[in-house]
Amino acid sequence: MQPKAFIFDLDGVLTSTDKYHFLAWKQLADRLGLDFTETVNEKLKGVDRLTSLEIILAHNGVSDKFSDAEKAALANEKNEHYKTLILKMTKADILPGIEDFLAVLREKGIKTGVASVSKNAETVLSVLNIKNRFDYIADAAKVTKPKPDPEIFEVLEFDYDVLLKRLREQAFLNKGVKILFTDYRVENPETVTLHAEGGIKEFVQYLNRNKDPLHDDIIYFEAQREDMMVEVAMQYTTSYTESLLSFANNIHTGEGGTHETGFKSGLTRVINDYAKKNNLLKEKDPNLSGEDTREGLTAVISVKVVEAQFEGQTKTKLGNSEARALVENALNDKLSAFLEENPKIAKIIIEKTLTASRAREAAKKAREASRKNSSSNSSLLGKLARCTDEGADYAELFIVEGDSAGGSAKQGRNRRFQAILPLWGKMLNVEKSRIDKVYSNEKLLPIIQALGTGIGDDFNIDNLKYGKIVIMADADVDGAHIRTLLLTFFFRHMRPLIENGNVYIAQPPLFKVFKGKNKNLVEKFAFTDDERDRLIAEMGPGAKVQRYKGLGEMDPAELKETTMDPAKRTMLKVDIEDAMIADETFTILMGDKVEPRREFIEKHAKYVSNLDI
Repeated sequence: MQPKAFIFDLDGVLTSTDKYHFLAWKQLADRLGLDFTETVNEKLKGVDRLTSLEIILAHNGVSDKFSDAEKAALANEKNEHYKTLILKMTKADILPGIEDFLAVLREKGIKTGVASVSKNAETVLSVLNIKNRFDYIADAAKVTKPKPDPEIFEVLEFDYDVLLKRLREQAFLNKGVKILFTDYRVENPETVTLHAEGGIKEFVQYLNRNKDPLHDDIIYFEAQREDMMVEVAMQYTTSYTESLLSFANNIHTGEGGTHETGFKSGLTRVINDYAKKNNLLKEKDPNLSGEDTREGLTAVISVKVVEAQFEGQTKTKLGNSEARALVENALNDKLSAFLEENPKIAKIIIEKTLTASRAREAAKKAREASRKNSSSNSSLLGKLARCTDEGADYAELFIVEGDSAGGSAKQGRNRRFQAILPLWGKMLNVEKSRIDKVYSNEKLLPIIQALGTGIGDDFNIDNLKYGKIVIMADADVDGAHIRTLLLTFFFRHMRPLIENGNVYIAQPPLFKVFKGKNKNLVEKFAFTDDERDRLIAEMGPGAKVQRYKGLGEMDPAELKETTMDPAKRTMLKVDIEDAMIADETFTILMGDKVEPRREFIEKHAKYVSNLDI
């Protein structure tokens, strides 16, 4: 499939203007009698004119000697020097191979364009005598806001980790492409090279680096039809959850679409056909479900479509109907052939899916039993204190650690819209458990019954009885552990609750600072060490501090005032900025492998505060 167009950046791709920027700054510095060397110039890379000027002035210790207006004038003066200097550029400034490549593109009838944040891109291309090689040029002279508009974006900070993740993703999706990523904002910038000769095969390997694969070989195949192509890479692991990432034209389709539908239906059909053909599944046995065939599967699907049709506001769901047929047929042909050619791997996969099927049947029986128990006022929900407005969007369910805190919460709540569900004992780690274990767990089943949504494939958010689900645990290590276990449960089995913004974490205070007695008693609550110290200073001599180690230490009035009253409380909404990162984090923290968890703890230990030891 021939591309329709190539878009080039200016600097570092077509040419390099670094030396001309250096000479322009040098001319300005010499006029002002300032020191300016290559070392100082290195600090200016990737920085705008005014910031560059500030760096130069600060280096010379004279920043405070110039007003803002004077600095703006100096920055403009530098730009005038630069505009004069670039008129002296020659063919030697064109990077090697560019002219030949442009000639090939023109011969093949492929459109070309230039996109640059420079206001002088068109001038540079004219001086180099290659302007006529491009069909369109977009630079800052034409596009007035080439960077995020501060009137729209409140924060204009570029997040290194977000950019690195995105660029790494692009390296996997475009095999062979080498991306060099450098953050010049730090004192000693390091360049990260992102390169994947194996493409999405290496992507799957990367995603499974903290998991235990069931087979070494990553299954890979591709197919093409007319103006559309698809790549699929997949590998089964010992995990009980699936990790399916799909892309259309290198855009992450987080909401799925036709290519995902084709993959799921094709996979289910191929696995069932192979199992029955080889007597691994008897003719009289029911077919394996899609859920069975995807348990423990990590897969990446990448389609390239000339005219991509996206659905929804976020444009993250592919709508091209032909994509489904392409992907489904690719699995029917390519995956079927792979299983026939690799019977050992095929047997491992079938055994994994059959075990999942048996667990699903066990879960079905447990689910039916839980429904019967629920309809007959099961004792499991005996500790749930319902609210009168159950079912309303504003209704809240507090999942509270311990009976003592649960008792205080029941007394301090607003009975109209706040329900309380106390939890006790050790919670199940669902990361290491199949769904049948979840349905039979006496700690989790009350939550499932209280919410009313079901879990897994049975989940239906329309049946949700509470608009807010609030995890309220002690501000200590045990409380953090319970929060993590509950979040793992919601993420793995009720993810739409998080995606829809229904899950919250209560923020109880760590301290009570008080002074005086009876009518003269003054008490305030602090959520951090700094806030505690500030309150002590405000109250002056005689101020006392009480450290809350558990919610049970608060009386109902205190718990209401600090943690439950909508007018005064602080709560954290749980969201998923990136499902892939979230999936990986839960795997590391709650999975079987110890080494990745140790590395994670060592890396993030410096950020720990309020450690209860």
